[in-house]
Amino acid sequence: MEINLLVILDSSDKENYRIAKGTVSLFLKHFGIPYQELDLVKEESINFNASGILIAQEGLGKRMDQRTKKSLYRAVKQGTGLINLDYHLDSYKELHQPLKIERIEKEDKTSLIKIGEKHYINELHPHLLPPPLRGRIEERGMEKQLLQPLKFLKVKTKNKPLLLAEDNSPLLLCSSPKLIQFLISPRLWLPEYFGHCAGLDDILFRAIIWAVKKPFVTKTIPPFVTSRIDDANGSANIFGKRKDSANKNFAYLDMLNKFGLIPNIGLFIDDITEEDSKIIKEKYDKKLADFSPHAFSDPKNINEFPVYMHHNGKEFSKEELKENFARVDKKFQDWGIKPSKTVNAHFDEIGLNSLPFLKERGQIYTMNPIRFGKTWIDEKARDWKPKPYGDTGFNFDYMLDDPDFFNVCTGTKSGPKDYLTPSFDFLYGCTSFWKENSKNDVQKAALRGAEQIKLGLDSGFFGCLMAHEQRIAILSIKEFEEILERIDDSLSDYEKIFASYDEIAEYLYHHQQTKLKEIKIEGNKISCQLAGKSTIPLKLSIFREMRGKIKKELCNLPPFSVEVEVVL
Repeated sequence: MEINLLVILDSSDKENYRIAKGTVSLFLKHFGIPYQELDLVKEESINFNASGILIAQEGLGKRMDQRTKKSLYRAVKQGTGLINLDYHLDSYKELHQPLKIERIEKEDKTSLIKIGEKHYINELHPHLLPPPLRGRIEERGMEKQLLQPLKFLKVKTKNKPLLLAEDNSPLLLCSSPKLIQFLISPRLWLPEYFGHCAGLDDILFRAIIWAVKKPFVTKTIPPFVTSRIDDANGSANIFGKRKDSANKNFAYLDMLNKFGLIPNIGLFIDDITEEDSKIIKEKYDKKLADFSPHAFSDPKNINEFPVYMHHNGKEFSKEELKENFARVDKKFQDWGIKPSKTVNAHFDEIGLNSLPFLKERGQIYTMNPIRFGKTWIDEKARDWKPKPYGDTGFNFDYMLDDPDFFNVCTGTKSGPKDYLTPSFDFLYGCTSFWKENSKNDVQKAALRGAEQIKLGLDSGFFGCLMAHEQRIAILSIKEFEEILERIDDSLSDYEKIFASYDEIAEYLYHHQQTKLKEIKIEGNKISCQLAGKSTIPLKLSIFREMRGKIKKELCNLPPFSVEVEVVL
């Protein structure tokens, strides 16, 4: 038997077909779900013999003929999982009884989505606590605000919903046999309504995993977790002058390492003291941190002394860049380390003329939400559509202006003016830095940090705790340690693989060069065929179900070229 998900579409309904292809299809590819698309227009009959069935398009119930529907219902009764994104449930009368639908009322609109009854599908989200504990900060995240009101179908049901509208109407139901029914329009996944990488992707992924027959195999990105710290100069940081300031002697690196994090540190290289350079060397040798030339220095926070490009957008000449990179090379040679392969540039500003110099040094990965040769505030800096979703804050793709560079970015959705209010910095608004808060709010910082990592993981990317050292410097060592301890506790239900940014960038570079072609079950063996090329071991996820509980296992693949077949 072949392991795959049948995805039902109808190209004759051009608008809804376009939406499904531009959202759900991209999602399936990104999460590495093996699937086969079937177009009702092109198929005379459909064989529903598969691991699961996904009705991916709005209005399909009205377009299916009775023969196809009968075949569909027969497959569901025989144990094939069904995930239905078509919220027009009145077109699927055979599903009413298993979903415990008492009556269909009317279409309505909701401006938010709330987390409902706890279930495997939504268990990574906060749930309503018992009355004596309500109002605690752990409940934050129970509601997802939509960017504009969206249609849903109001129904009366005895089923306990997993998602709810703002009036507590059901938006997501599940039942046995393995049946998932969304009651909100699939336009939900359009960026103008909510979109991907916004906090609900894990619901759809886990709904599919719950519904399909097991075992089931995906080529999902492993749950890597890392950290990125910008504007770093350690003991020289002018905002951390107390004896116990977390920046002193790079004390915060010990705290990050204590909780498993291997950060990429963007250094103001001319500010580093001799004593701090020894700490940098020690962390580098023990592979507990990577270091990148962020800028030479920037005491005024205006990128006054950049390495790669002037802050006004003017390119350095080749002669100037030769001098800049010679200075950088000498610094790193004096410290006895090499720069990370992933470039961590101040304001993410990397000039086009600097690219040959970076290539010479093997620095071919970037972490940019903006294009090469553009300043942070340039309106055209985010004028590109990187894979998988065209989102400049969540992507891994070749850089538009030079495909010799591979960009890996998570959780840095931003706009031209966001340097003033950098919401992508988890400490923003949590410390007294620049009077962003009247105090150092440890609880708020921990909540924002946990949410930042969770969003990356839930979106099928990787978790990255991002901050600027100025805000860390405002904190004491004890305060920073407490923040990280709380974040770690909040992530206790998450599977995590701690890795450096370089390791993650290299993995994703090879991940996107490979494809899961075919998976078959033969007795107790799972045979997987992959195509492409990878010089490093990649991983597949195998989902199994035992006594109603779903378990995931990560399996290593050997490096391969062109094609490989592995038996799991």
